[in-house]
Amino acid sequence: MKSIIRFILAFLIFNLTFVKEDAAALESGDKATPLFVQFFSVVTEENKPRGLTFSNDGTKMFVVGGQADNSSTSGNADDDLHEYTLSTAFDISTASYVDSLAISVGDPMCVKFNNDGSKMFVSETTNDRVHEYLLTSNFDLSSATYESFFSVQDDDSTLFAFDFNNDGTMMYVAGGQNDTIYQYKLDVGFDLSEGVNLLRTKDVSAQDGEPFGIEFNPDGTTMFIIGTWGNDVLQYAFMSKDMASLEASCLKWAEAFGAGPFFVIKHHIPEDCTYKGEPSELDMTYAFGQAGSAQIEFMVQHSDGPSTFRDMFKPEEEGFHHWCIFTDKYDEEYKRLTGNGYHETTAFTTSARVCWLDAEKDLGGHIELYEENPGTQAFFDLLEQTHKNWDGKDPIRPAPF
Repeated sequence: MKSIIRFILAFLIFNLTFVKEDAAALESGDKATPLFVQFFSVVTEENKPRGLTFSNDGTKMFVVGGQADNSSTSGNADDDLHEYTLSTAFDISTASYVDSLAISVGDPMCVKFNNDGSKMFVSETTNDRVHEYLLTSNFDLSSATYESFFSVQDDDSTLFAFDFNNDGTMMYVAGGQNDTIYQYKLDVGFDLSEGVNLLRTKDVSAQDGEPFGIEFNPDGTTMFIIGTWGNDVLQYAFMSKDMASLEASCLKWAEAFGAGPFFVIKHHIPEDCTYKGEPSELDMTYAFGQAGSAQIEFMVQHSDGPSTFRDMFKPEEEGFHHWCIFTDKYDEEYKRLTGNGYHETTAFTTSARVCWLDAEKDLGGHIELYEENPGTQAFFDLLEQTHKNWDGKDPIRPAPF
């Protein structure tokens, strides 16, 4: 049985060159493609994790989440911050749960510490504030007390993430309202109560319409931004050998990752389907669900003919099949990807054009290229919204159309 899972995340990299205090240059750089290694589920404590960080030595991990109610988990209040110990530094497979802190600051998104772990900062999108906590025992949530906050609402009403420079005298905020990075100067390092002033901004809308995370390299010369819009990977799709396997996979992902609920579309038969340019018949069942910001799909092919799915898997085989890119630049992306040697296999039109390109040799799977359109976008929005409000019941349900 084939089973290939390779998650590729696209990071937007910017090089920073500071020339005195009143000038800075931010220029687009390269893209990185880190490879998936392993995972650690925090669903027992938090089913909507938003941000994480580590202690300096990597023996502690902290996860902040937006779960509406943690009363049925290891957490004990709304919007908890969770602490884990790692017996092997920076190895999440060795993590074990320690404690949770009720931070109650709206919808928390990001957590950071100062250099020695005596201060902790948490951002949230409800009031667009960065909150400051004092820790009498470094990197120990049980010793945290609330200190102060700084609001960025006058500059941006969608605070996603933030980071500091090494001495804490500069704070960088990723804002989703204006798709901008804001640089603030702190009069006292890592202290939000002693004066914080906006210094400069950088519009990143050309790179991504939702800058969701921000980090720096150790010497502060490179800034990394991860976004959730643009031509990023929207979906990870897996082939199932039959309906029983499809349903079992949905349940396993719901249990392991809190994914779901999954909406099932049975026996989709496109009228204009082609395979490598020739007319082809295709009968498919799909199950779509959300797992955080990623969409998960399981598929079963009922028909016997050739297809992008049979190129990778025989009827009795299953495993990872493709990534999906949902784009408003379909022709440009098609030209770019086929120019890289990824030839078209299956193609048809639903509410818009969709095709699969064979990238198995280079990437370990195929690429689904889907043209943006209002109908499909409405379905994707439904998946995300239902996932956010899901109570865990009815993990598999028919699609509402």
